[in-house]
Amino acid sequence: MHGYGWLGDRSADRMPYRRVEQHSSQHAVNEEWAILGLQRKLAPSMITGKTTILVVEDEALVRMAIAISLEEAGFAVLEASNYDGAMAMLTENPSVAAMFTDVDMLPGYSGIELAKVVRRLWPPIKILVTSGHRHIHDKDLPFAGRFVDKPYDAAWVITSLREMMLTT
Repeated sequence: MHGYGWLGDRSADRMPYRRVEQHSSQHAVNEEWAILGLQRKLAPSMITGKTTILVVEDEALVRMAIAISLEEAGFAVLEASNYDGAMAMLTENPSVAAMFTDVDMLPGYSGIELAKVVRRLWPPIKILVTSGHRHIHDKDLPFAGRFVDKPYDAAWVITSLREMMLTT
C-alpha cells in the first residue's frame, strides 16, 4: 500500500511522506511510515474512525491520484494494482468498507470478476467500478454497485462513496 501526502498541520511544518505496507506473521498488516528515511510504527488507533476504501487500479498514476483525493476527503485508503493484490488486501484488512475498482485491469481477472467475488465473500462491502473503455449502467452490473466513466471527477467518486456508505 502506498499513500502520498503531507505531514504537519501548518504549511511551514509540512513534509512529504510515503506509506509502506509490510506483512508479518505476528500481525496481518503492519503499517509503517517512511519519513525522510526514518520509520516508525503507526498505531492502529491512529487510523480508527475512518472509512476504509480499497482502490484497485493497474495504472499507478491514476491509482495514486484517486488515493490522494480519497485520503484528503478523510478516508483511509488501501491500494492494489490487480486481482491478487486486492484479494490479499481484503483478506488482511477486515475494515474495508468499500472498493473502487477499474474494470479493465492487466494481467488476469477484470474488475467485474473481482467485484463478483467480493460481493460473494464480503457482501457488506460497497462496490464502485470504473472504466475508460466501456460504459455500464448501474442496473446492468452483475452485482449491487455503481459505475463511473473514466476520466472521472474525484469529487464525484467521493460523493458516490459517501452516499453508498449511507445505504445498507
